[in-house]
Amino acid sequence: MKIAQVAPLYESVSPHGYGGTERVVSYLTEELVREGHDVTLFACGDSKTAAHLVPCVRTRRDQFGSRFILPSQRAARCRKRF
Repeated sequence: MKIAQVAPLYESVSPHGYGGTERVVSYLTEELVREGHDVTLFACGDSKTAAHLVPCVRTRRDQFGSRFILPSQRAARCRKRF
């Protein structure tokens, strides 16, 4: 089965030191891949997954450690796929 997962774009999937929605998306995505499904994950560009990753945004950390989102050239293409 072909499945598209869309994660919140602010944190990477699977997030480091955070256990919210992104972690649930990560667990579900990895299990679906393990079960043999064709999974595409639309998420932050620094995400780690066994699924096909479509990075919609890139993030960076500033000098204080806060994350901020940089527009990606792929963001427009991500919107077109929906």
